[in-house]
Amino acid sequence: MASYAIFGAGRVGRSMAGYLEHLGHAVSLVTRADAEQSRQTCERRIVGVDVVAVAIPDGKLEAWRDDWRDVIAGKTAIHFSGAMTVDCMHGFHPLYSFPPSPLSPETMKDIAFACSEDGPAFADIFPKA
Repeated sequence: MASYAIFGAGRVGRSMAGYLEHLGHAVSLVTRADAEQSRQTCERRIVGVDVVAVAIPDGKLEAWRDDWRDVIAGKTAIHFSGAMTVDCMHGFHPLYSFPPSPLSPETMKDIAFACSEDGPAFADIFPKA
């Protein structure tokens, strides 16, 4: 099984975390408060994971990448923006409008993702259980 650190506990982040956990993967969901209050703890979370996923507003992605670049170096890093290309990260944009509460695994399994051409295969990032 793969392990993930997901930055962003909003609509996409919580739904992705729940789905990945449902599939049996280890997930560490990092909130904005976590990142602001204890960077060292967040850095330790990143060290032990296979994939760092960022589910934050598009306008904050590049600043996040700049702030965490050294920590995510050598990791598979992805974002969920469909409107941006971010250096050092691959795009995996869900083609779905997420509601305020997390989606069920049954709904999540049917969501299509648009993936950046130069990135890893979808199945390599989100392997099925």
